[in-house]
Amino acid sequence: YFIQSNLSMGRGEYYKNKYGGGGRGRGGRGRGRGNFSNHHPSEEVRQERAPRASTSAELSDMLVGMDNKPYNFYKDLYGFSFQFEGVFDLKFDHIQGDPYAAPSRITVSLPLGRSRFPEWSHSTPTRRVALADYICRAAARVISELKADEKARGRWHEGKGGELRIEPPSQNVLLRSSCEVSRDIVLRFCVGLPARGRSICGGWAEQICTQTVPEIVHKACCGEASDVEAVRGWVEG
Repeated sequence: YFIQSNLSMGRGEYYKNKYGGGGRGRGGRGRGRGNFSNHHPSEEVRQERAPRASTSAELSDMLVGMDNKPYNFYKDLYGFSFQFEGVFDLKFDHIQGDPYAAPSRITVSLPLGRSRFPEWSHSTPTRRVALADYICRAAARVISELKADEKARGRWHEGKGGELRIEPPSQNVLLRSSCEVSRDIVLRFCVGLPARGRSICGGWAEQICTQTVPEIVHKACCGEASDVEAVRGWVEG
């Protein structure tokens, strides 16, 4: 649904050298190559680079390149804002320390103008709360349809983690942190970053972050969920 931009040569070479991968579809996949060591950047280093904007293609290369590396290298993702073709931004708010810890948290931000929701649907505070509830329900429904909330499935059945979830809506329309509508639509997910044992499962993580999440965002904010009559019935009901 979102076409990834090409990496510039400089950044591409940086990630290949750092993570040891040969790029997507070129073999390598970071299996024991490159100049990794058994440590991850300090908190101070990650904080220094926190404002840095990166692309979805860079996120893809980072995750693929981390394959089979120690689990704590997922923390390299902290502090980046990954831009998906100017449609939405994805960032990691919390990254779990090991596969058995509480899941990681990611935030997706989508400008209202990029969605297909009519202006009247978010013209008042009450309608914004109702629209956020509507979007949250749509996202939860898509996650269920894709079976993205299931652990270790399909070709990754021997791995651990991989579940992607959003706080399930209750029967009542309430202000909730899982989805907010203001100038942007903000969605917050929990994801069990996948592993084999205590090693990163990079291909699976790449699939979740660069394919599944964009599909959920598209369907919940830009696709069939933005049906005008369905939205009207929810925000005005």
